[in-house]
Amino acid sequence: MIKPQTYTLLLLFGLAAAPLGAATPAGWQQVSDKAGRCTISVPGDWKAPFIKTSVESPDKNFSVIISSSDATPSLAEAKPLAQRMMPPVKTFQDSATRLWYQYEGNQGTGTHWYVAVQAQGVVCLAQLTYKSECDLAALKSVATSLSAR
Repeated sequence: MIKPQTYTLLLLFGLAAAPLGAATPAGWQQVSDKAGRCTISVPGDWKAPFIKTSVESPDKNFSVIISSSDATPSLAEAKPLAQRMMPPVKTFQDSATRLWYQYEGNQGTGTHWYVAVQAQGVVCLAQLTYKSECDLAALKSVATSLSAR
């Protein structure tokens, strides 16, 4: 099992020279949405307990769900819908190409992040959850790795 501190080292060594969303750090794996249009990088020991598009850390402290939407083919169209369904409590990035914010989930279920990126005719989406204090640098690496294939 990789310890949270190791995620930070993987971030430093694996992502230092790579632009966001460009490369999978050494020891990490890529997870794709069902249609194979979007990808996100997670540590190599994370597993998909039920479906391939939903992975979690061995300690079940982190989880990620990845999907894509062509029903709203632009981030500009997807943004108001997402914010209505999952109102932001803290915004990390809001640009023409990436939306990333924290939202409130069900009481006691942890901290939730919503990430969306614009792709060719599709929006890539990810929901990240962490349940307790954790290595936020690693989780931020996961969030910023969301990209189109």
